[in-house]
Amino acid sequence: MSVHVVLGARGVIGQETVAALAGDADEVVAVARGPVVVPDGVQTRQADLLDAAQTRAAVAGADVVHLVAGLRYDHTVWAREWPVIVRNAAVAARDAGARLIYLDNVYAYGRVQGPMREDTPLRPISRKGRVRAEARELLLSFPNVVVGVAADFFGPGARTSVFNRLVIDALGRGRAGRWLFDAGLAHSMTYTPDIGSGLAALGRSSETGVWHLPTAEALRGVDYIDIAAGGPGRARVLTRGLLRLAALVDREARETLEMGYQYEHPYLFDSSAFEQRFGIAPTPFSVGVRRAIEAERPRLRA
Repeated sequence: MSVHVVLGARGVIGQETVAALAGDADEVVAVARGPVVVPDGVQTRQADLLDAAQTRAAVAGADVVHLVAGLRYDHTVWAREWPVIVRNAAVAARDAGARLIYLDNVYAYGRVQGPMREDTPLRPISRKGRVRAEARELLLSFPNVVVGVAADFFGPGARTSVFNRLVIDALGRGRAGRWLFDAGLAHSMTYTPDIGSGLAALGRSSETGVWHLPTAEALRGVDYIDIAAGGPGRARVLTRGLLRLAALVDREARETLEMGYQYEHPYLFDSSAFEQRFGIAPTPFSVGVRRAIEAERPRLRA
């Protein structure tokens, strides 16, 4: 039996990772800054990951540490806090003799021509991308580190997801689903339960290095919205000009504008290496979006 400690268990990815690990023969410990609801049999601990001593205590006895914590979507917060969290987790896992499974995104790749793969060079063109690239490079200098990478994500309870906010929430309120800049481009999206299952599989394996987590074949923005809406004709495109106007008064719009290049050319994410190695196929988008809509319907009705 292995002990898996999940750092950042309160967020949606943390919850999915805990759920994927729970119910097996492994012992699971969910760590968050405050109280967290967990499945039966899962232990909980509280820790501030900005504090090295608390992080060390949180991972005591671990065989595997999963770092899936998130921060407020603000480049200044990322630059100040992410390096501290990453180093604290890496040092604590190393000192505990544990493997570290780290959830990353694609920001460090920058603008990519063609599919993003595990060997895609890190060439960030954004402030948040530079933070992510430096964190990945630091982590891979430690022993027994595995990086699981996800594309833009969506899923049940994923309220920080751009797709959840612009499409699922909008449709649930009777409005048109919105897409950034060009709804005719293909854009990969990863389903959050697949992220949890993928990280659990990495944690139970002996693999190291970088792996792209299972992600379904990319569709066009308009196709995603049509499937979510149950029919065509309900897509609205938000232009770069509109986002610039919103950015004058809204911090999240400013942060999203910096990453807008991801919606101006095809955004293709290749997870075939993971799927072949672990035999885990991604959830079809039509299935995942139906589950996400069902999960959000009570909140949107309220």
